[in-house]
Amino acid sequence: MSNNSKIKIIAVAFAVILVGGAGFFVWRGNFLSDKNNKIFSFVSSIGDNQLPAENEPKAVFSEEFNNFKSAKYNFSFEYPKGFSAAEFIEWETTDIILVQNSETRRGFQVAVSPFDGPDLITPGNILKDIPDMQINEPKNTISNGIRALEFLSDDGGAPKAEIWFINKGYLYQISAFKKDKDLIEKVLSSWKF
Repeated sequence: MSNNSKIKIIAVAFAVILVGGAGFFVWRGNFLSDKNNKIFSFVSSIGDNQLPAENEPKAVFSEEFNNFKSAKYNFSFEYPKGFSAAEFIEWETTDIILVQNSETRRGFQVAVSPFDGPDLITPGNILKDIPDMQINEPKNTISNGIRALEFLSDDGGAPKAEIWFINKGYLYQISAFKKDKDLIEKVLSSWKF
């Protein structure tokens, strides 16, 4: 992997931690409640990891869901009603989508950034670029035709659930607190490119 790729992965990891911390304070401060649903803009990028889906995905949040669509990256996913979605441009190459419910204090973020590494994310290639990252209980998964790496991480704060995958030259990192692992698994199963 090139030094440029390593720097990008480290920068994205730092951005995810930074935005995650900011997102927590925004979430905790109830700044993005349904009453004042503010949408912010920030930037991102992604990678090539989609397999052909057998059938179109069905709604995974029953009939009570919203649909987030990114025209920039040509993807969409479902998230529960009562949650709000905000898009942030972080640095020059990473977009962050923050989806949260301020009342229940549940949510997740999606970081999208350009990626010129291998087409498949593995714990080994993450640790080459981010040697201090804690990767626990890693498992390869295929959901809705997307090959992803699902794992738990701990950066010294609250334990997190992570799902990373690559599609068309972009790295997607879906992150949430460990208690919301089921939420990000459902989001991935509703993901469409």
